[in-house]
Order: sequence, then C-alpha cells, then structure tokens
Amino acid sequence: MHTVLLTIAAVLFIPIAALAQDKGYEGLWLSTPYPSVQVAPGDDVNFDLTVHNNGLPPQRLALNLQGVPEGWTARLLGGGRPVSAVFVGPDQTASLRLELEPPDGVPKGEYRMTVRARGGTQRIELPLEVVIGDTPSARLELKPELPILPGTPDSTFSFSVDVINEIGQDALVALSAEAPRGFQVAFKEQFGSQRLTSVAVEAGKTETVEVEVRPPQGTAAGSYTVTVRAAAGEAAATTELTLEVSGQPELRLSAPGGLLSGSVEAGKQTPLQLVLHNAGSAPAQNLRFSASQPRGWEIAFEPETLSTLPPGEEAEVQALVTAPTEAIAGDYMLTLRAEGEQASERAEFRVTVRTSTLWGAVGLLVIAAAVAVLALAVMRFGRR
Repeated sequence: MHTVLLTIAAVLFIPIAALAQDKGYEGLWLSTPYPSVQVAPGDDVNFDLTVHNNGLPPQRLALNLQGVPEGWTARLLGGGRPVSAVFVGPDQTASLRLELEPPDGVPKGEYRMTVRARGGTQRIELPLEVVIGDTPSARLELKPELPILPGTPDSTFSFSVDVINEIGQDALVALSAEAPRGFQVAFKEQFGSQRLTSVAVEAGKTETVEVEVRPPQGTAAGSYTVTVRAAAGEAAATTELTLEVSGQPELRLSAPGGLLSGSVEAGKQTPLQLVLHNAGSAPAQNLRFSASQPRGWEIAFEPETLSTLPPGEEAEVQALVTAPTEAIAGDYMLTLRAEGEQASERAEFRVTVRTSTLWGAVGLLVIAAAVAVLALAVMRFGRR
C-alpha cells in the first residue's frame, strides 16, 4: 500500500479553555492542519498529532480512538511505539502519530473517527475525516528555463531545469539523459560544480539543476535533441532540450607530406609549398596570409588571400621566401599564419639556408690570395 504523510494543526479546544489577556489561548487541545484528507483506494493514511498544554499544570491524558470503521487497522504511536497515554508539562507539547490502514477493497466514501484524550476532569477530542475517492496521480515535472540554446561545436550548452515534486511526499529524484552519440551530458547543482546523479526535492517544492551538454569535436551544423528524465518510485517525467549548433570553420596549415621544413638559397627567392585544410563544419571566409620572419627576410604569398574555403576542402598556397644575401648558412624558424573571420591557424616552419657555390669559390680565392701575400712577406722580410 502507498502511504500519505500529513502534518496536523487544525485546532479543537476543550470546553473550559479560556482566552488569556496576552498569552493567546489557555488550556489543553489537540491540533492538526488537515483534519479531512482525500486519498485513493489502497492508500494508507498517517496523521501527526500534537497535544498542547498552555498555562495548565502537568497533565497525564489517557488516549483512545472512537468510530474507527470496521476492518480498519488503527495505531497510536509515540516515539515510534504504541501508546495509550501521553504526558504534557506546562506550556509544552507532545507529539503522536495516528496510522490508519484501510482494508483492501474498501468502498469509496467518507469515513469519520475521533481522537480522545482524558485526564481527571479534562477531556479533549479531535474529529478526523478520511475521504476515499479519486485523487490526482502523483507526478514529477521537469521545466527547463530555456529549452533551446544556440552555440558552436566548441560550446558547452548549459540548461537550467526545474525539478518539481508533486508526488505528495519528499523524494530522491534520479536523473538521467539520452543524447546523440558522442554528446556528453552532466547534471550539476545550480551555481555549483558538484556533479549529480539524483536530487532531493521536498514535497510540493522545486529544485533547479544545471544540465551541461558538450557536442563532440567536429559536430556538423544542425539541431540536436537531448532527452532528460527524472524518476522517483512510480512517478517519472521527461523533457527535451535542443542544441542549435551553428557551423564553425577549423583551419589546419601544413605542407605536402606533412613535413614542415624546407631549404632556401641566400639571396634567391624560393617557393615553399603549403596546404591549408578546412576541417570544420562551415566555410572559412576572407582568408589572408602573413608571416613572422628573421630580420632582413622577405616573405610573400601566392595567392595573398582566399575569399572562401568550404568545409572538408583544402587549398594550395605558396610562400615565396627570400633570405638575405649575407645570411649565414643554418636553420631558421618562420611562423606562417592563415587568418579568417571565424578561424585562424599558425604553423612553425624550419628553413635551412644554403649559401651560393659562387660565393664559396670567391671565398676560397680570397683565402688563397691572403695566404700567398703572407708567404711572400715571409720570404722577403725573412732574409733580413
């Protein structure tokens, strides 16, 4: 059987209760906020009762139930154990629980009973009513603040979703999601980083959770739906979150064969072959090429710009590199860049400088001439 939990505070006073000047009501009474409740067939009912003693000496009150319908099981509990009496000191209260278990197949209708407490000349009672009939089904509700969010494949889509508990009792709500393949979904506490698999929601209350969704790298432009589920016992709810993914270009700059190196001859313009690839999901627009090079070097590009590069395609570009004539032979690093409206890429190229063989021959002649002059000088001045 299902259990309906109720906390009670409607008040019935003893006949001799009097109204004090500034203290409120004085006397003994029983209270319950909902003395008449409606439940579905097969549900149990639990009432939390309170006995009040306001301004009177300590009281020992015997307890009993009157008018319990035939076939019903009724128990009065105090501290979790069956009780038949209660003690309340001056200006104190005592808590009780009345558990009612209707028999299987009980007809729909109104069932009345009374809780009575007696002590000496004091008598108090509280009528209760249980109406068995059709009741709204217990349910959960998921309500996203914004069910549709735009972004790019690199975005983290963060949805705020309210979890509304209309079950009728506190619940631990399990959370899960169904997303397209490769999409990552995480539940987090609102304004926090703690990951969640469930959230505790009090009866009739709402808790807000953050649902973070990350598309896989290279996701094509389009709409993607993530289904979020919440469950607590037999109650369940779903909602759909939509990701509007816009395309985004992704540039990769390299050389044929992937080898980012080459060689040039000092003082001579040398073309370096480059390949620009768009690995994204949208065209790369208004591309222009630039470079950072050592002092005295000159670098130009053919073509200098590209108006568009569709996704999945590549373009060949030449970097025309001229090292200065006086450049020393060795390795140098060049930074080559491709920049567009929504994407950019840079690559480091190692360039080896070779000096001209003509200049090598000239250098050898100069060295030979210097050696000859030195030898003649030694011969001439060595005889003196």
